[in-house]
Amino acid sequence: SSNGKTIPPLSVDQLQLELSEDGSILVFANSNLKNPVVFTITNRKILSREIKTKGFTDRIQKKFSRELNNLRQLEPRIKWFDSPAQRELDLFGGRDFRDILSFYVSSLATVADTNSAIIQYIGRELYDLLIDPIYHEISAKNEITIIPDKLLSGIPFEALYDDTGHYLIEYHQIAYSPSAGMVKLNKQRNYSADRKPLLAIGNTYLQNSNANDNISNFSQLRASLDDMFKSPAGKFSATGLYSELGAGELPILIGGQSEIDVLQSIIPDMDALLAGRATEKQLKSMSYDGDLMDYQVLHFATNAIVMRSQPELSAIMLSDGDANSNGNDGYLRLPEIAKLKLRADLISLTHIDPGFGTRINNPGVIEIAQAFTISGAKAVSVSLWGSDQNIVNAYLSKLYEFVVEQGFNFARANTETKRYFISGAAGDEFKNPHFWASTVFHGEQAGKTFLTPPKIALLLSQGEQAPTTTKRPSKTTFKPKVEE
Repeated sequence: SSNGKTIPPLSVDQLQLELSEDGSILVFANSNLKNPVVFTITNRKILSREIKTKGFTDRIQKKFSRELNNLRQLEPRIKWFDSPAQRELDLFGGRDFRDILSFYVSSLATVADTNSAIIQYIGRELYDLLIDPIYHEISAKNEITIIPDKLLSGIPFEALYDDTGHYLIEYHQIAYSPSAGMVKLNKQRNYSADRKPLLAIGNTYLQNSNANDNISNFSQLRASLDDMFKSPAGKFSATGLYSELGAGELPILIGGQSEIDVLQSIIPDMDALLAGRATEKQLKSMSYDGDLMDYQVLHFATNAIVMRSQPELSAIMLSDGDANSNGNDGYLRLPEIAKLKLRADLISLTHIDPGFGTRINNPGVIEIAQAFTISGAKAVSVSLWGSDQNIVNAYLSKLYEFVVEQGFNFARANTETKRYFISGAAGDEFKNPHFWASTVFHGEQAGKTFLTPPKIALLLSQGEQAPTTTKRPSKTTFKPKVEE
């Protein structure tokens, strides 16, 4: 809970009551153990099944022994920072499974010809391990909501590959949720149409990066965090702490302006906070005054960092022009995110560093989604790894065209955008899941959007098919390309 908001726990039986005939939920538990468990929930059945990982890990380690050994030789950027999580995995026997998941996501996140075979092989094996044993229970369901646990939080289930050569996203609409309680909370939220369409935050910069020379081991980090939490709200500046941990090395997001230009070409009446106006102080002030509650969508075209071992340090990086003002250091951390006042249908974060302080299959993204859900957002779209800015622009362009021109809600638009890439419509080279699987959707799948123009919205309300012949000017049509 944060800001007096508590998310009540929900039993499996209570969760079942939230499902429609077309919906299903997969709850994964104990993924840090040798044999995790999956609960399959539909409106008619609740089943549990143990996932035996040994055969899977043996096959992958035999086929990719050299690559996995190379991965294990890589030290985290701060080797003491991840030690508690590593000790837990060693104790309960889940380390091999973790390493394979890291290798899989690392392969997804890297553009290389050799990675395609790795992605397909491990994606196929993961499908057989996690999905195939329970697929007969969900095969007829259009919607699958996944509540992952620990290691599986960084896996894009959309990219798992079945024996017919198709990805899971081709047959089902997939969303994620941090917890069962948040599934119910999002279904209960019903925001009105009387809000502005979108606020984009971008072109941010950090000027202050004073290192904290007192931090050299995990205990000293813990002490520094304790000081931060004991300080009055908003009075502690963590700039030196982040710099010492290496966050100051993240570059300014050069492509943020082009990203905002894409959005403005589709939603011309959107608002933007840019550069020196996109500060932590400004965002908190807008929240305090209730202005953030006036937006349907908040889009962050800025860097963010996630940390598994210390999730309270995960943060969105804003401008720090007011860094000396009441602890507004430019890092909007999870506890601060959870205290914002929002009525947003969607929060979008397109640039997250997934490997900061840990290995790349980092579950910290789900904690960012949870913080925004607590603050009032119905859905959160986050990236699991970084992509070329042209790919990000192309993905956003197609997604918002589906929303604005065809009246799709954000969950369906995200699904159809992935299918657009898979179909080869963006170019055969962009069928690879590297280009479309990084963006994952957390939240309510049956939500509605008010971004659709009134004439199309009227047709949809009358049960007619929205027109699909509207064309954008060529200057706003984005075909993906990879920088030379």
